[in-house]
Amino acid sequence: MSRFQLACCELFNDCIHGFVEGTSNREIRFHYIVNTCFTMEEFYDEYEYEKIEEYCEFLNNHYSRFVYGQNVSLKRPQPFPNYLRIITHHQRKYILPEIIEKHILSGDESIAIIKTVWIKIIQRTWKKIFSLQQEVKRKRQQYSSIRYRELHGTWPVDCAYYPTLRGMLSSR
Repeated sequence: MSRFQLACCELFNDCIHGFVEGTSNREIRFHYIVNTCFTMEEFYDEYEYEKIEEYCEFLNNHYSRFVYGQNVSLKRPQPFPNYLRIITHHQRKYILPEIIEKHILSGDESIAIIKTVWIKIIQRTWKKIFSLQQEVKRKRQQYSSIRYRELHGTWPVDCAYYPTLRGMLSSR
């Protein structure tokens, strides 16, 4: 069994989820809570996946009605100063199936550490590297670049570096 799961998660909010002083763990205020977990079979089964999408759409609509309905209790200070921006920014895409690492706090609350973010970062970075590789290949195919290599034994400066996966997530 993997330590990663598929789940729908949402940022904790006292007004929506409730907080019992003395019973609930204070750390929950700074995490995503697990709304629902799914099995891999459900995720890969087309019929079940449609149910998952409908469920996420239902939750997003619920949040939209809650936020846009000008609920006064949401105006109270939240642990995240940009809470409203986070839940309204994605326009019905706030709650999605995510790859998470689930932890149980001392108050029996399930929190999620979202791992899907890293996959998205790697995909974006690889997309940039791939486009740079294509550009270098295009430059190397030019007659002037091939002639330069014949005369000097190296590629011209503008196409000498060929980007690779090595160090793709390190800052440059």
